[in-house]
Amino acid sequence: MIDPRYWLPHLRARRALAGYPRYSVPHPQPEATLDAALAMENFDHFMAVRLERLTAFRAWLARHFGVAATLDEPSLRAVQDWTYRYSGGLVEDFVAAVKAFAYYQPAWEGSLAGCNVMVDLAIFIGEYMIAQRPFLHWLCSFQCPAGFVPESIPDYGRPHIGGFPRPGEMNVFQAGSGAILAGRKRSEVGHNPLVVGKDVLIDRCRQLIRFSDVPNDGTPYIF
Repeated sequence: MIDPRYWLPHLRARRALAGYPRYSVPHPQPEATLDAALAMENFDHFMAVRLERLTAFRAWLARHFGVAATLDEPSLRAVQDWTYRYSGGLVEDFVAAVKAFAYYQPAWEGSLAGCNVMVDLAIFIGEYMIAQRPFLHWLCSFQCPAGFVPESIPDYGRPHIGGFPRPGEMNVFQAGSGAILAGRKRSEVGHNPLVVGKDVLIDRCRQLIRFSDVPNDGTPYIF
């Protein structure tokens, strides 16, 4: 049940979704189920459209919510505050949105249109990180932790941010979808604020920016 305090913000967010540009990939299935060449075609498509989508996302935030999403920390704070107040309205069915985002199916339209915003928020986060540390870059991640198979890793083969001096990647698709899905959980009656915190997005970016400044000299580093 949605807390009545969020009824009007959620309504505003849902209305703003009308006509939002849909994100689709050449091969609409989890990259973990594709061979590497086909997964890279999805990634190449992402790279080709990401800046156009970022421009549209920033214009959408400004037009409907008065948020100026430039690539600096005050804007990151403003975008995070936006997710705190409005993003829950982009998710009508939590479980359906999680599955659709993982599988690209059904098409991200109607009640699933919020999945498109998850991608664009991920793009914003990634480009923010690159703006702060230009040696970082986009990559298609095929990392699979020991003991797992690719099919069990939801974001295997999806865009990440890499280039850190020490081995490590930033899962921006997880960050973008997680921030919006957390907005839905946060708006529910009786949510636990210790489970769904407010500053997760900023804290994660700050943490990884600090990590990017640590040379790979063999000394231990604790986040």
